[in-house]
Parts: sequence; structure tokens; C-alpha cells
Amino acid sequence: MKRLTLMFIATALFGCGGAPAAPADPTDLTENIAEEVTDVADAVPTDPITARLAAMPEMTLTEGTPPSFKATPAAVTGFAAMMSMRLNGALQQAEAGPCPAMEDDGSFITFTANGCEVTDSTGATTRLLGTARAGYRVDEEGKKVLGKDLIELNGWGDEKQIDCGGTMQTSRTEHTGSMQNNLRMIITTTGMALSADGTCSAGDTVVIDYGLPTRVENADGSDTWNGSGTIGGPDGRFTIETIDEVTHSDSCRTEPMSGRTIIRAGGREAVVTYDGATSCDDPGMANWSLDGADQGQTVVPRCSAGGDPSGFFPALLALLFVRRRRTA
Repeated sequence: MKRLTLMFIATALFGCGGAPAAPADPTDLTENIAEEVTDVADAVPTDPITARLAAMPEMTLTEGTPPSFKATPAAVTGFAAMMSMRLNGALQQAEAGPCPAMEDDGSFITFTANGCEVTDSTGATTRLLGTARAGYRVDEEGKKVLGKDLIELNGWGDEKQIDCGGTMQTSRTEHTGSMQNNLRMIITTTGMALSADGTCSAGDTVVIDYGLPTRVENADGSDTWNGSGTIGGPDGRFTIETIDEVTHSDSCRTEPMSGRTIIRAGGREAVVTYDGATSCDDPGMANWSLDGADQGQTVVPRCSAGGDPSGFFPALLALLFVRRRRTA
């Protein structure tokens, strides 16, 4: 940032109108440039996702406590697909009218909820929130299909009642961010959050900045995944990188065949190594180490094994919330 700003300042000083007159004291120019750099750097806005992640402390990795590794490339891809599916559901609702409101500019559709309510087949009412904008294509039957190109969300989500042990509680979830060449999202749940196992916990915020995952379809029917990103939650911020994760649901549905996922935080490094090709367990298990020291085995999330990835987001939230609750 400072180096780039110095280039801009140097251009302003020397690039146009000839060279400036030398100051009486050469140190004055250095001091003035330093002040300019500080002022300009402070004025440059930081995008909210980068800012939120930077403000979070790094997560603490400790012996005997397996870290989160649900944010694998397959799971992130699944989450993006799930969000596209939900937006296509909103399109059907909007076309039936009147909730949510919809605008079509020929390339993108924008949804505006304004707190409107929809009722499902069971009679449960959901209040829709925020706005969403998505590119679309028209299929062979002339139907619009969302998910092409950019998806932008601004507080897009819902508010509804969930069953928490026989007591109905309010759960409000909002998504702000984008999906295109990467997944960059702030996901905030207030009230209660429903975990993948059906239990409830207090809502909070998860921030995701994950690059475009790569998937290679192999001749034997398996897939090889690679991807990396930064995740932030109640327990802090960590980076996660998955290297050559091979999934093959016909051979092992409960865990990846091979590959590894590396979690880094606070100067420490946890490595999860998959071995489904030689030891396909149910539930799936993987070996993990911390700073090179063996830590035994940990359960593999289903979404990391090439199964149904739609559970990635609630599972990620649940794990972060449960870890905080246990360590509080």
C-alpha cells in the first residue's frame, strides 16, 4: 500500500509540469511524503470482508483439540451451488409474486425482500431479508436459471422460528458478499442457529474469503480438489489449504481417498491426512498432527468426503459455535 502510494505521490510531484524546486531542507520533502503516505493510506477504504478478518485475532491451535477443516474445496463448491439453488427458488417465488420483488435488466436479476413473508407447505412463515443480484442464462425450455457469472448479496437471508428442544426460537441469518471467482462472504446469524445435528446454539458471525477451488475429474471416476482461503469466526481467524484431496463416492462415501488439509493460525500448523483408499471408516476418520507431532485421529465431515456438500455452511457454523461454547 505504502509503496504504491509513494508511486502515486512521486508521479504527482515529478511526472507532470517538470521537476519541482528543491526544498530548503531535503528532510522536509521526506517528512512531507511520509505524512502524505499516512494520510492517503488512512483514506483508502478497505473492503468489509478484509477488514473483518483483519480485526479478528488468530485462532489458537492446541494439542488434542482437532481444528475445523470443513471448509474444503468440495464443500465450498457445494455451498456456492446451494446458494444458487436457493436463489433459483427465490426466482420461482418472485415470478409467482409478490415476494420478493424482482427486477430484470436482461443480464442480471435483482431481488429485494423488504421483509416480505412467504409460507411453505407446512404453514411455517419465513420473513425474507435484504437484496440479491445474480446473473442468469436461459435454458433450452426458455426458463431463466440463476448462477451465471456474479452473485452479489447484501443482507440477503431470512428470519424464521426454529425448534430448539421443543421451544420455538427466532433465527435470523444474513449474507453479505459475493460469489464469482471466489467465495467472499460475511454470514451473520442472530438469535439461535440450528446445527447440522439438529441442536441449537447462540448465533454469531462467520467470515469467509476462499479462492476459486479447482476440481479435476479423473479417469477412474474420482475427483481431485485443491483450494485455500481464510475463515474467521468466534474462535478467531485461520487459513486453510487443501492439497490434492481425492474423493470417490463409489469407493468410499465417508472420507476422502487421499490428500491433506492444512490449517494455520498463531504460528502453528495442523495437518489432516486422508486415508480412505486404505482405511475407509464409517464415520470417516483421518489422522492429524500439530507442528509435526501426531495427534491421533479425528472425524471427517461428510461434506469433505464428496458427499452432500449442502451441509457445509450450517456444519461450519455449528462447529465454530460448539468450539466456542466448550472453551468458554
